[in-house]
Amino acid sequence: ADLNSTGTHTSAISHVIPRPDRDLALVQLDEPATGIAPVTISGTAPAANEKLTIAGYGRTVDEWAPTKLHTSDFSVGATTATAVDLTAKTPEDAVICKGDAGAPALRTENGKPTLVAIGSQSLQGGCLGETDVEARTDAVGVRADDLTGWVSQIRKLPQGPQVASGDFNGDGKVDIAAFYDNGIGTDGKKMSSLYAFYSNGTGFAEPKRVWASTGSFNGAAVKLTSGDYNGDGKDDLSVLYNSGQAADGKHVTTVFTYTSNGTGFVAPKQTWASSGSFDWSKSKPVSGDYNG
Repeated sequence: ADLNSTGTHTSAISHVIPRPDRDLALVQLDEPATGIAPVTISGTAPAANEKLTIAGYGRTVDEWAPTKLHTSDFSVGATTATAVDLTAKTPEDAVICKGDAGAPALRTENGKPTLVAIGSQSLQGGCLGETDVEARTDAVGVRADDLTGWVSQIRKLPQGPQVASGDFNGDGKVDIAAFYDNGIGTDGKKMSSLYAFYSNGTGFAEPKRVWASTGSFNGAAVKLTSGDYNGDGKDDLSVLYNSGQAADGKHVTTVFTYTSNGTGFVAPKQTWASSGSFDWSKSKPVSGDYNG
């Protein structure tokens, strides 16, 4: 794969979940990486002397910032509960350099690549820009073969989308909006984001992130609905939001409206708040022209 070829794309990272016992983190992209088949995490520990293939875009012996994917084979050495030693099978052209941290270490199982470890550290012998004194190419990988349960647990955290339909750009075709609960950020704030799937008449364009929370906004406290609330011919979005309970024990519910501007949505504006007790958990928002 060539980073300069057509069809490639970049995505920002919206959420990072570190693994406390090793040099590894699970990250969430702010836009889905479509068209890429994911590799399965292996359930088998690395064995001494077996071959693992590492693929990356890091520095090489003669390139500072390669754009083409390169691979090298490494032999497994000693292992611990969280790490594995790696030795290049052909030291003259196999080396993990800067830029390769996070590179997958793969084995073939049933004809398909599986993830066994993640590149972490290297002595960087022979890497461009490193001292000529260091010739060793030994490296250390972080084991991933025992992380299937952890990854599944993280993915099960509340983050499923609320979905609504409407003509959000006013072109006469119905689009889709998805409101995501993005969990909790490193600063402790609850994160949410809004994506639009615009119809082209035969399908949908790639999802576009049209809003992301800056303060704390709990996606699990949202019920989504859509409608043209300002009568401009473009459908907007509203969320019925669970604002918790007041000091007097009354349930507090609010409505936030995302007004469409044709290419996205303006920042949400609070358009209603309960005055008496209004239980969000017993409510369902439905949009319509009720006064004609």
